[in-house]
Amino acid sequence: MLLFASLIGLRAYVSRPLLIDFHAFYCGAGVALRGANPYLQEPIARCEVPLTGGSGIAVPAPLPGYVFALVAPLTMLPFRAAAVLWLLVLCAAVALTIVILQRLSGLAWPIVALAVVSSDAATSLALGQLAPLAVLGLAASALALRHDRPRRAACCAAATLVLPQVALPVLLVLFVHERRARATLAAILLTAAAISVAMLGWHANVEYVARVLPAHALSERNFIRQLALAPMLYQLGVPTRLAFLAGGALTLGALVTALAVTPAVVRAYRDRAFVVLVPSVFALIGGTFLHVDALAAALPCALALNARGAGARPLAKVGFVLAAVPWMPSSVTVHLAPLLALTVFVMAYNTWRLPFALGAGVAGLALCVLSLEDVSFINALSPALQPVAAHFSPNALAEVSWRAFMAATGSNGASAGMWLGRWMCVFGPVALAGALAEAARSVGAPNSNRWDR
Repeated sequence: MLLFASLIGLRAYVSRPLLIDFHAFYCGAGVALRGANPYLQEPIARCEVPLTGGSGIAVPAPLPGYVFALVAPLTMLPFRAAAVLWLLVLCAAVALTIVILQRLSGLAWPIVALAVVSSDAATSLALGQLAPLAVLGLAASALALRHDRPRRAACCAAATLVLPQVALPVLLVLFVHERRARATLAAILLTAAAISVAMLGWHANVEYVARVLPAHALSERNFIRQLALAPMLYQLGVPTRLAFLAGGALTLGALVTALAVTPAVVRAYRDRAFVVLVPSVFALIGGTFLHVDALAAALPCALALNARGAGARPLAKVGFVLAAVPWMPSSVTVHLAPLLALTVFVMAYNTWRLPFALGAGVAGLALCVLSLEDVSFINALSPALQPVAAHFSPNALAEVSWRAFMAATGSNGASAGMWLGRWMCVFGPVALAGALAEAARSVGAPNSNRWDR
């Protein structure tokens, strides 16, 4: 399975702009090492010319400074060598995730391997995304908590910092509910902040929080592959301000809910692993920015739920199946059609047995057929936008040119199949969150944190 996923990633190496997301990370880290600002249009757009064909569109790298520091050593290599090495790192992360999640869930190896490869590897390898590192850290943290090692859990959970939208609720809930992990978490966060300042300086770090993150969320409000609530509402006709306020409010509500239900879920299943698994699911609800690769963060909880007696809960079953594959039609799902259909069948057979499994397998194949309608937005990175690019200020945020690009091409593939796939992606975490809330209600609201030692 892992070899197959690796080949899918390597296919991008020869047939399309190589690892578009990693290319942006690589250029951003290189720019930061030279003392320039990696969040601006130049010189990152100039570094990305081989990717964009000289269109002048900058593919942003909206990453905190400590992530640039992580990627920085790879900038010492030529890009193609760095890309191959990065792919190997991601493959190793996926392999370790399979091992850890099998131990965490106790489910059969084929089930765990299929789910991890289909949800985690399939959505990240071809793009060079960071999600496999975060999922690995999340799984390792959950296993450490099960064995009553909260400090080790905190160190493992630090890997989620590469996906800040997942890290914030996970680390916050861990800090609140695991007293012995607090000093370790504080040290990790201070270290990350110090690395960010050393990498970018104070001004760029403030700019990242105050300008880059809001600008990047707004730049993708037209993007048909956005799974956050705010851009989906905007694309349905809701005004921008109201859509993003709704997305932010739902994120805050999900965070508060995760803090509230975590102790009860831990008691319901007598498993401290849920201290980090619960917030990892609620982190994917609502929001202003969410790509399909981040949805893999819900997989550890989905596997753990269906191995700890929650399999009888209908919402847990649905979330288990939906979290196992990327339902949104894309060029990736076309090439992974047999694997995704097999994964859906196996997940469904493990929960509802043969009749439903056959139907779910057909649904998986239908997804792949719908993917044939997809028009890859990467193909729009062409000289056709060159006249517009001439007006981008080199001192503007990279999101300015990206927003123009998204406005022109971000709705490619906006078919009924795309919308159906998007809602199925969104419903996966929602179903798992519902199963967690149901478990919490079954034991009542927590009166104390007696399980926190």
